[in-house]
Amino acid sequence: MIANSLALVWPYGILGSNAGFPFQDTDTLLYMLLLVDGAWSAWTEWTNCSVTCWSYRSRECDDPAPLYFGLDCVGDYNQSMRCRELPCDG
Repeated sequence: MIANSLALVWPYGILGSNAGFPFQDTDTLLYMLLLVDGAWSAWTEWTNCSVTCWSYRSRECDDPAPLYFGLDCVGDYNQSMRCRELPCDG
């Protein structure tokens, strides 16, 4: 099993040996080391105003993307805003 072959230096000893390490379950420890929570990328530029006078922008949960049961990003993927200039593009 991969967790048993893991060898990293830790203040409490060497992982994989369990000697003096606070976690006895190396599978749980490996999960904790691999877990990556998602983070938002930058917003795109606002789009040109649409016929209905709205502008949109978006972002992705890929900076980094969540891995190994890490948490997804919190918040909106998309935003919209009423355009101020009239007439709107069409």
